[in-house]
Amino acid sequence: MFEGFSLSFGSALTALLVFVTTVLVMWGLQLLKKERIAISVFSEKGAFYMVRLLQIIVFLWGLFFTVFFLELPFLDVVKQPLVAFDNFRVTPYVVFIVVTEFLLILLVRQGFSTFFRRWLAKKELKTSRMNTILMSIDIFIWLGGLFLILSTMNVPIRTLFTFPLFSFGKGNKVITVGSVVVLILVFSLTSWVLSLLEDVFMNVGAVDKESRPRRKAIFSIFKYFIWVLIVVLSLETIGVKLSVLIASSAAIFVGLGLGIQDIFKDLISGVFLNFEKNLREGDVIESEGIVGEVKEMGLRTTKIRTRDDIFMMVPNHQFITQPVINWSHFNQNTRFNVEVGVAYGSDVSKVEKLLLDCAIQNKRISSSPKPFVRFHNFGNSSLDFQLFFWTEETFKVENIKSEVRFSICQAFSEHGIQIPFPQQDVYIKEMRSGLPQED
Repeated sequence: MFEGFSLSFGSALTALLVFVTTVLVMWGLQLLKKERIAISVFSEKGAFYMVRLLQIIVFLWGLFFTVFFLELPFLDVVKQPLVAFDNFRVTPYVVFIVVTEFLLILLVRQGFSTFFRRWLAKKELKTSRMNTILMSIDIFIWLGGLFLILSTMNVPIRTLFTFPLFSFGKGNKVITVGSVVVLILVFSLTSWVLSLLEDVFMNVGAVDKESRPRRKAIFSIFKYFIWVLIVVLSLETIGVKLSVLIASSAAIFVGLGLGIQDIFKDLISGVFLNFEKNLREGDVIESEGIVGEVKEMGLRTTKIRTRDDIFMMVPNHQFITQPVINWSHFNQNTRFNVEVGVAYGSDVSKVEKLLLDCAIQNKRISSSPKPFVRFHNFGNSSLDFQLFFWTEETFKVENIKSEVRFSICQAFSEHGIQIPFPQQDVYIKEMRSGLPQED
């Protein structure tokens, strides 16, 4: 291999300069990962991986140029094909170029991913939507990198795209690599465009709290329609006839229709809820003994937070078919009451004054309408009173009631008013004399 090999002084000096330059560049890259600009663009962890990738690329190319200037016979070896077909061959040199391109693609992908992640974070997008956009960007980068690598390997792209994966149907419909790639691109592009359109539609013009759920419902219907249209057109494009598919799977679709009828019921109910405005985000509602605050209204389900800070996903049809109390529908200021009993003989005027004072002193109780006291009943063991008050914090009214009860208990104790407990008096009469006694 090394027969006839000679090394001139110029070649050796050039190779030495290439080697020194490679070492200096790798050392400089090692310092770069600690620089603020690299950390700000790639993050601390991203900067570490970026520097490692660049060092590997510099090392490989430094090694290649060193061998090239030394005029070693290895160059003839790296040009020998590892795999060869009619119009396709892979040599160690091609593998070297492909590895370099792959590392550069990783570097570009990391840079784009970090940039778009920070840009989308400033837009305050939801995590699911952000992940969708980032996944679409990843797909485009990797597909572009794949085409670049295939062109480097002299792989005929048209031949690759027409490569059959499997066939089906009577006419031997063929699914090719190109069909799969097109489907991936169409679905990714559709998801990305819909995310951008939703962001524009939800924020264009004057947006208030009441119109946002309706906009979301309208766009959800539009999104479902677009996805159904894209799926149908995609299946028709690759040769799947939906008419034949539906005719041959009638029984399956009947069972599927019975299974998803509740889903359609929820979807229709969600449309009515959003347009009739009977339910809004932030409303406090009560249904089947459960009190909760509406946090998010979807087209199929509504997310509710209970007083125990438990989130419930409620199907929308339950708000249509079952009675629901909306404490916040017309007026946020809602009336509640606290019941208390005092011992017989207590000064009822004093009791009324103390109860009103307890309500007025509570800052979470509204001053208008004013609280009032109702003498409710003459109980078996107590005089029963009801303290009525209004508050806008309907979701936390049980805590307010507890605060009022604490205040009432303390006020009654300070003024000598007793809160009685149920009691019974038993009277025993003596037996009259002269009555016959049993043996």
